[in-house]
Amino acid sequence: MAKFIQMSKEYSFISSYIKGNKRIALDIGACIGDFTKHFSKDFEHVHAFEPVSTTFEMLSESLSNYDNVTLHNSAVGNVPKQIEITNLGPHFGRNMIQNDRGKAWFKKRVADRKMKEDEWSIELVEQVVIDDFNFTNVDLIKIDVEDYEYEVLLGMTEFFKNNSPVCFIEVHQNSSNKDKIFKYFQNIHLLTSSFTIAIFLLTCFTR
Repeated sequence: MAKFIQMSKEYSFISSYIKGNKRIALDIGACIGDFTKHFSKDFEHVHAFEPVSTTFEMLSESLSNYDNVTLHNSAVGNVPKQIEITNLGPHFGRNMIQNDRGKAWFKKRVADRKMKEDEWSIELVEQVVIDDFNFTNVDLIKIDVEDYEYEVLLGMTEFFKNNSPVCFIEVHQNSSNKDKIFKYFQNIHLLTSSFTIAIFLLTCFTR
């Protein structure tokens, strides 16, 4: 089952869909760990992925006392490789992978906000593929990766053959990949026995 929902990203809303097993949760695009902390209280173990160095430092510090969380300082995509991403410092919630879409967005943001060169940087980070982890017993996934969701999902096809999690995915209303993402989950149900529930949190913000 897959559906779009216009809703704020409140954990109380997410938790209302979490029924049955609460074994492993994946937080892809963990940022500074707000959702990771919630997941760690409800799930046996959490894997949190965050690529940007300064954001990962804050994430690590914030979760230093959480024994059931594994932190991964990496981006997530469809092929393992090194990839560029913005580092906007205090504006850590708006960092984007520098593919064609990300480069166009970043160029416009710098121009619109008249950002100085010392206010941003471009980092080269490792990108990993979820299929390569051979995860099992995953009951929840949260994906918030600033218009890179489709690439993340392309690296999870084998994963969905062995897991049927509830998926919460932030999708921007103006995303060029919105229809592709929705069709991806329709195909997953045809190609696998997965009973994944995909909830799309539609967001819209001024870039």
